[in-house]
Amino acid sequence: MLLALSLLLCVHASFAQTVAGKVTDASSGTPLEGVTVKVKSSSTGTITNKQGEFSIKAVASDILVFSFIGY
Repeated sequence: MLLALSLLLCVHASFAQTVAGKVTDASSGTPLEGVTVKVKSSSTGTITNKQGEFSIKAVASDILVFSFIGY
């Protein structure tokens, strides 16, 4: 049973891809630094850089959640 579970986890991980993007303000188009990007129901996450860019490992069925605390 443990071997089967290990194989299943390895197969699932092999389908993970890097998702990359850029987060900008909708009205001005200004890149947003410090936006948290997480895979829903997971501890996998990252934050955007000064150019608003991010990359994260995810599978096609994952949902990305974006959060930002502004002034």
